[in-house]
Formats: sequence, C-alpha cells, structure tokens
Amino acid sequence: MTGIIVAPDLGTELVDRSGVFTVDAADTRLIECNCPRKLGNGCGGIDLNKLPQEHRAFELRCKEMGNRFIRQQKARGYEWVSDLVVHGPFQSYDFANTMQDADSGQWRNMRRSKEDGMEHPEALLPMVFERFMHLADYVVVGKFLFKDTMTDLEAPVGN
Repeated sequence: MTGIIVAPDLGTELVDRSGVFTVDAADTRLIECNCPRKLGNGCGGIDLNKLPQEHRAFELRCKEMGNRFIRQQKARGYEWVSDLVVHGPFQSYDFANTMQDADSGQWRNMRRSKEDGMEHPEALLPMVFERFMHLADYVVVGKFLFKDTMTDLEAPVGN
C-alpha cells in the first residue's frame, strides 16, 4: 500500500551566490580588495557605491555585470535582497572562452577505452591552459533568497 507524506512548508533561505567577470588587467590598477593580498578571511569586498569618481568607468562596468548576474540568478529561482560586492582582481582564467563541457567527447575519450582497458588523460591536454596575465577576474557576490522545494517520490512497499 502506498502512503502519502505531506512535507511542511520549507520557507526561504538566505544564500550567497557568486559569479565571475573578466576585465582587461590594465583597468584594475588601484582597485582591489584584500583578497588578492591574502590579508585575512574577513575581506568585505569592494563597495561599488563608495568608489571615487576617477573609477566611474569601472563602477559602471561592475554594475552592468552585477545586473546581468542578478537577472541570471532570478531565472534560476533566486531573489536578490542586498547590495552586491566585488572581490578581486585575480589572475584570469578567461572563463568566457575557456570553459569546457564535462560531457564532451574529449572526456568520454579519456575514460577507459574498450580496446586496451586503460584511461587516456592525454586526451584532455587541449583543455589545459595557463592563467592569462593580460586579463583579470573579479568575483561578484550577493545575498539572495531561495525558496526551498522538495519532491519526494514514494514507491510502494511490497506488492
């Protein structure tokens, strides 16, 4: 016999979400938080509303990327609740151009082949790259509300 279980309303949770955007490294002079210097874990990031006027172009770029980040999170079910802060700069991985799909053929070719029963990690060498010195990554972090949802599928026990 199948039983019905009613789950309580799980409510919403406050979560931190982060994203990365890339800029030209020459544009990052004098604009950094304490993270790249490793001055402790309590880095509060860069408050974009407190930047001096000479960094207005950087502020506008960060706000543009922050708004894009908020829209992307909204599509995933997250509701933005507080100001965004920016951490960085860090040496860039240029994720926009170097991200790879873990389900791609290269990953399948690396796994055990039927011919020799061995893994072939050398098939992944085209995915290996150095960090880019002429680019810098910033991490944008914000607080979002997320509505917890849970779906339980109950299978009948016995017959």
